[in-house]
Amino acid sequence: AGRCRHHDAGAAGQSVSGINATCDGIDLVSPPAGVYADPITTKGDLVVGGTTGLAGRHPIGTNRYVLTADSTTADGVAWQAPFDVYNVKHYGALGIGTDDTVAVQAAVTAANVQAGVDGKNGKVYLPTGIYLISGQLVLPSTVSMIGAGVRNTKILVTSTFSGLTTTGAVRLGSGAGAIFGTMLEDLMIELSSITGSIGVYSTDVQNGSGCRNVLVNNFVSNGIKFDGAAGAFGTVNAFILEHNEVYKANTGGTGGTGYSIETGTFPSSIIDNTAYGNPANPLSTGFYAASIPFAAQSINVDGAGTNGVVIGTGVNAAAVAGVTGVGWTTVVRIQTVNSVALSGLYRSGGTNTIVDEGNSGF
Repeated sequence: AGRCRHHDAGAAGQSVSGINATCDGIDLVSPPAGVYADPITTKGDLVVGGTTGLAGRHPIGTNRYVLTADSTTADGVAWQAPFDVYNVKHYGALGIGTDDTVAVQAAVTAANVQAGVDGKNGKVYLPTGIYLISGQLVLPSTVSMIGAGVRNTKILVTSTFSGLTTTGAVRLGSGAGAIFGTMLEDLMIELSSITGSIGVYSTDVQNGSGCRNVLVNNFVSNGIKFDGAAGAFGTVNAFILEHNEVYKANTGGTGGTGYSIETGTFPSSIIDNTAYGNPANPLSTGFYAASIPFAAQSINVDGAGTNGVVIGTGVNAAAVAGVTGVGWTTVVRIQTVNSVALSGLYRSGGTNTIVDEGNSGF
């Protein structure tokens, strides 16, 4: 007591431990059974139990990967991509109405890179919040964008930007070629009555791509527009339009089209879509199709000044079951097409239930 005691250097792996039996109460000891003194060399390294009962170092993984159980590895765990879901808040988005354009597009880019590595569809997730964007969001093939519901996740546009009036606030595909498995789902796009605004646009949608449970609010030109002729691939086919709502802005007089689909070869899934105008500034057309075969079930249009549904020139086959709403001059207008089947048309007010302008067959 009161004197220093010299300790020789211990063996590799030994550490200082409290030992009551020594005069100074410490000694160099080897780790007890079941503990392996594997050096931690990098920030974020983990100590994980191995197959021999000893613990060992598990190196830190790739940024934003998650640790998952994996019985094929020596220590029973492995770093994996986070289930192909990319939360925009992990990339800097705040969701409080400040500009999140860069962060949201960064999440899209990350999902696209990973899809190129493992071949899986990437999902960009926007949790509950308001995400202001000041530039167009472009979703590539096999990358989808999903919100927490149309009343919970809002993409907000408050000023015009490049593409807003021509190729939309959100574009599915870049126009360079066909896209597959690219969906926009469960969110609202608020366009703030900006002149000429388009909510969702694509020239590229093919099998498994499209919109489901999307609400486009206060558009002026188009709510959702798919036009195959304007893209490099030249056609849109077998896309999805299901359970969407689009609302025209209360400005600009009669004008605007809720849904527009043009130039395709194969029918698509078009189910339960609603378009709204208003008495002072009604829609011109609720749903417009041209040069594309299609089958649509349940189209609801309220507040179209001219037409509820237009089956335009070049449609070689169309089947429409269930068109309801109020405030149109004509429920269904048929231009020069080959074959049309209609059922369940309801007109409240207006002038015409069906106007046939061409040589269509019923």
